[in-house]
Amino acid sequence: MSSLSIGSIKKSLKTDWLGRDLQVLRTTSSTNSDAESLGRKGGKHGLIVLADSQTRGRGRFQRVWFSPPDVNLYFSMLLFPEKSSFKIPEITLVAAVSLHEAIKSVVPSEEIGIKWPNDILCNGKKVAGILSEFHQLSGSRPFVVVGIGLNVNSRQFPDDLQNIATSLAIEGGEDLPREDLFSSICYRFEKWYEEWDFSGLESITSYWIKNSGMMGKSVKAQGNKGIVLGLSDSGALLMKDISGAIIEVNSGEIEVIGD
Repeated sequence: MSSLSIGSIKKSLKTDWLGRDLQVLRTTSSTNSDAESLGRKGGKHGLIVLADSQTRGRGRFQRVWFSPPDVNLYFSMLLFPEKSSFKIPEITLVAAVSLHEAIKSVVPSEEIGIKWPNDILCNGKKVAGILSEFHQLSGSRPFVVVGIGLNVNSRQFPDDLQNIATSLAIEGGEDLPREDLFSSICYRFEKWYEEWDFSGLESITSYWIKNSGMMGKSVKAQGNKGIVLGLSDSGALLMKDISGAIIEVNSGEIEVIGD
């Protein structure tokens, strides 16, 4: 495997504003931490930090994100949304739909799902995760860092991940060019982000309902068990419990317990 080529990325990038300020690092502790630091120092909307490896990559709840060199994608986007702060969590859903669409385009024969709120599954195993972090600066606009980890060409995982994680190469049977996939994700994220910015979540939730693979599944969330009905207008997960009550889940861990 070889390092990421910034030249190849710039040639294939088809965005108007996302990733036009691009920092490609050989290694870093965490691209989310780097993007946060740049945001506090005047970094602009659409800046991206992309790394070949991370030494302290993290997911939700401070879990470690396995980040070996030269095989996967680890990057973070710096965003300054114009929307009110209570709308900001919706960005995770925007990222999930963008990732799903990009991944499905390169492995169309595989089963790609979106596990609410922030995981992408390939044939039932986790292939990508999203970590969105909101930062409020005194006297200036708040910003969001959206971090993405995507297992592209990994062939081996630590013992504790063997049964729950996978890569596109494992599932699809061949290695994929990371630069092209990165550019595809950026293009799709910019498209969906602008849709969200101008028109809200309606078309994004429609995409999720059609493509997530979670509709009708039995899940456990916040101590409740129920059947997934869809998403609310704000992107919260809707489930119906055993009594028939509709529960709106706005955060936390979702466990899929059956079809």
